[in-house]
Amino acid sequence: MAEETDQHPDREGGDSKTTKETPVAKAGFATRWLTRSLGFIEKVGNALPHPATLFGLLALAVIIISAIAARFDLTVTHPGTGETIQPVSL
Repeated sequence: MAEETDQHPDREGGDSKTTKETPVAKAGFATRWLTRSLGFIEKVGNALPHPATLFGLLALAVIIISAIAARFDLTVTHPGTGETIQPVSL
């Protein structure tokens, strides 16, 4: 009996002359980049404190920033109405 061989160009033993760049080969860079990016995001996410702690810290930051803005009498003009808006210390 004749021995059957797998001549797929992407597999070992295939004909390398007919090898074309497949979509999977093109996606190699994108896949590596995505994997590295997600790994980085996971490390940063794991380093963050508990969401309740983040909420408390950001709420405290808003209170402090609003107090500073009120203290220095900062004002802005609403672009639609032209009304002057002043901050209120929380």
